[in-house]
Amino acid sequence: MGWENRISQILEPEDCMYAVGQGALAVEVRARDADILEMVSVLHDSETVLRCIAERAFLRQLEGGCSVPVAVHTEVKDTQVRVPGRDRCVLP
Repeated sequence: MGWENRISQILEPEDCMYAVGQGALAVEVRARDADILEMVSVLHDSETVLRCIAERAFLRQLEGGCSVPVAVHTEVKDTQVRVPGRDRCVLP
């Protein structure tokens, strides 16, 4: 967008985590609708699926849900998944 000159600070993941599953796109279609399944298959991203599964497992382990402020930043490197998180937002 050409707004680089407006950036005053780059927030690192440790400073600005996100909610579990935030930004992931889910599309529900009829199981036997081959045309639609093929059409939306281009949206599938294996790394995003892996991140969402790990984040949901993290949230389940904390016994969290929609009313519990849990923040994460999932990292995928090679075959390793790392899910650092916080149980509340901490501002400097």
